[in-house]
Parts: sequence; C-alpha cells; structure tokens
Amino acid sequence: MQAPHTVLGIVGSYRRDGHIAALVDAILSAAAARGAATRTLHLSDFDIGFCTNCRGCTQAPGTARVPCLVHRDDMEQLLDQVHSAQALVIGAPVNVGAVNALTQRFVERCIGYYYWPWGTRRGPVLRDPARPRTAVLVSPSAAPAWMNNRLFGFGALHALEKLAEAAGARVIERVRVGMLTEQEVRLSQRTRRKAAVIGERLAA
Repeated sequence: MQAPHTVLGIVGSYRRDGHIAALVDAILSAAAARGAATRTLHLSDFDIGFCTNCRGCTQAPGTARVPCLVHRDDMEQLLDQVHSAQALVIGAPVNVGAVNALTQRFVERCIGYYYWPWGTRRGPVLRDPARPRTAVLVSPSAAPAWMNNRLFGFGALHALEKLAEAAGARVIERVRVGMLTEQEVRLSQRTRRKAAVIGERLAA
C-alpha cells in the first residue's frame, strides 16, 4: 500500500494558539480529511542557534546540504522532517514589514543549502535546484491584506520564499490575511473556505 501524502506545517509564530497556528491547522485539517498524513512543528519548541555568518557550510562544492559546523542544536532534526514531507505549509507573522525574528533565524540557518565560497563575486547559489515538494506560504498581518505583498511586505514574503526554495519546494499558494488586530482568534468563513481548498489541493 502506498504511504499517505505527508503535509508538514511549520509555525514561526511565538503564539501557539494565534492566527497563524489556526490558519496552518485549518489547511492541515482539510488535507488530513482527504487522507494526507499531517504534523505541525512550532519553531518556538526547538533550539535554533543564531547563524554566525562564518560561511563554513557554504565552502565545499556539491549538491547536498552541508550541516552547520558551529551549532549542535535541533536544526538537523527539523530539516529531516522537512525532507520527509511532500508538501509544506509555512506560516509566520509580518513584523515591521519583515518576517519575525524566530522565523528569520530558521531561514538564516538554511544557508548550508547554498554554495558560496569566499572570493566569489556572485551571491549564494542553490546547491540542488530540484523542487520535489510543494509549499503554501501563510503570512497574516495587522495591516490590510493588500499591503502584505512584494511592495509593502517584501521582507516577509521574500524570507518565506527563500525558505521554500532552500527546502526544495515550489510555492503554489500565498495566503495573505490582514487586519488581524484582535487578540481573539477568529478566522472568517472566506478564509476557512480558502484554507479547505488549499488543504485538499495539497493532499491530492
């Protein structure tokens, strides 16, 4: 019997019961209803050291990601789970026009997916351009949703897109929800319907 499609949720919010967690859960629940195996990782549960910009992991050529040479933390087990999934749902808040610090720390630690030797005049080059996974980016904010785009929220979207790229995932959907100014989590019916459609698509 073929193993079920695995959809992995990555929550970069500091709030375990906030809007981002609720949105990711709504998508994963719809995927699970269609037979997918789902699980959620909260980045706040893991020890993720700060990248020191030593660039040690970017020096050796090759297509395989090079593990961090400085930290012995939870990044390897996190990335092992990413690699075992066929689809990703990545959620993080927009803070001051950029992704929050917790998610940014995780993104920066993915530099080992790139080849960037000292002395080169070009930027980092992705070691393996293959994208066997799909990804959905979830990016809620207190600002209106239309402002969370490449112009106003460029930093947040760019970080999530680079994370998907490093993980070998092709972005198929971007979920932008705005005006989340209340502490109480209340997803609109329109948002829930969209989450259901996306979850079913990921499970296909």
